[in-house]
Amino acid sequence: HRKFRKPLINFMPKSLLRFEPATSRIEELTDHGFHLVIDDPAQLSRDAVKRILFCTGKVFYALAAARDKQELKDVAIVRIEQLYPFAKKEIQQALAKYRQAREIGWVQEEPQNRGAWTFMEPRLRELLPDAAVLTYHGREAAASPATGSNKMHQIEEQELIAHALE
Repeated sequence: HRKFRKPLINFMPKSLLRFEPATSRIEELTDHGFHLVIDDPAQLSRDAVKRILFCTGKVFYALAAARDKQELKDVAIVRIEQLYPFAKKEIQQALAKYRQAREIGWVQEEPQNRGAWTFMEPRLRELLPDAAVLTYHGREAAASPATGSNKMHQIEEQELIAHALE
């Protein structure tokens, strides 16, 4: 209904198409709109959260499953659904919600030189409270986007998730 066309580009792996936790209820599509940032759906005590992990994509589900398995109550996982234009106001709201958090992390599956880290790092650093520290959790920089071995990929993913949650 606009006078101009605005394309929607959605990057997602096929594995999420039928993944139950990644589905939406029809009411979310008809009664709500697109959310630039999705706060952690877990019912966490705001004052108990000491670490906020920002991420995008399917790594959220692996992080949430590992956090629930370890029964961690001090880690909030916030999804960035739109990288550009940068959702500054929404991210500031997430940071303000968890005022006790002093560790802010960016988690990605891609190598450091390939994912959104290089875009997000300076923008997140600008929004951090004075006492907070920003860290990267992901694969090391690499010339190749993948290891070429599914087994090695799974091992690396488990390591980066464990590192982000420790």
